[in-house]
Amino acid sequence: MGTPEGNPGGNPDLNDRAPSLVNWIARDLDKAVRANLNQIARPGETIIADEHVHLARDQIRRGRWSRSWRLIDHTGLVLKVTVYTNDDDDSTVHVLVGGVTVPCGVPPWIARRKEGTDVDAVVDISQRLVFSQALEQAVAEAVAQATVIHQR
Repeated sequence: MGTPEGNPGGNPDLNDRAPSLVNWIARDLDKAVRANLNQIARPGETIIADEHVHLARDQIRRGRWSRSWRLIDHTGLVLKVTVYTNDDDDSTVHVLVGGVTVPCGVPPWIARRKEGTDVDAVVDISQRLVFSQALEQAVAEAVAQATVIHQR
């Protein structure tokens, strides 16, 4: 997973699953998010992506682990996509595109772990793929909606 060197506050507790989940989901989404942002980028705009999961704070100072992609230009931020989990709930995945929350939730493998149920490897892989594709589609739709605002 990795954390930037020299950031002592950025290392998770050993039992904290949230950073690992964020990193897993961000890796799955990386190619699609970059492609979505690249599609809407105007000349002179650049995509910057976090390489590491980091601890951030929301408006009321609750911790959350996140990774983000940013579309920027010479004046600053154009659009930001963020994958995160709240520090107090290490199982629910959240995604923001701009300021809009994208429908997501608890990944099926996490839900099964909480329920104590097992499935065979083929079912597990297919459920992970369905979850990933649904998340990619929701992000693509949110980026497309942001494009309407971006082009005004």
